[in-house]
Amino acid sequence: MREKLINLSFIVVAVLAICHIGQLLDMGFKIEIILRIALCAAYIPAGLIWREKSLPVIFPIFAYAILIFNGYNNYTSFFIIIFSIQLNKKWEYQYLIFYLIDVTIALVLHHLGATHAIIHILNCVFIYACYKILFSLKPKTKLNLEPDEAQILAEWAQVKELKAVRSFSHNTVYDKLRAARLRNDCTSNDELLKKYIEEYANQYAAGSK
Repeated sequence: MREKLINLSFIVVAVLAICHIGQLLDMGFKIEIILRIALCAAYIPAGLIWREKSLPVIFPIFAYAILIFNGYNNYTSFFIIIFSIQLNKKWEYQYLIFYLIDVTIALVLHHLGATHAIIHILNCVFIYACYKILFSLKPKTKLNLEPDEAQILAEWAQVKELKAVRSFSHNTVYDKLRAARLRNDCTSNDELLKKYIEEYANQYAAGSK
């Protein structure tokens, strides 16, 4: 499912780039349109080469650029930042700090005062709170694993280091973990292992006694 969505995003961005080129021909040279075309053009090769690994980088860059040129009251950027956080939770605070800096730059460029800043930040806090609530209410689903994938994760949980897993060859281990990761909507092998350990917490607790 994740792979299909990534491929769909390539098609959408390609069409978006064509639309922006049409905008450029119609409206004449505008730096913001050039930047949008450049962002679309950068997204496709980055996504094709690094696949989902590129998204936590490309998404926030896209969001920060949109905010600067679309004005302070455009919350599309903040929603994209939320998607980025969901893709890479380790960078949550960095994303939010850079967003705050970006908002400040946008307010200065558009000659807007403190009232506009307060309105924007309060709306972002509200959106962020809703995001946290919604994801906290999301029911936890059991991992969908093939027997070989479960065996690899069980061994990895025991030996602590992925390189120490000996049940399969190095390449096979990574191929099987990638398949399990995509099937279970995990952005990294570490996230997959964490979910596996959480699901079988009682088993590991018993084994440690």
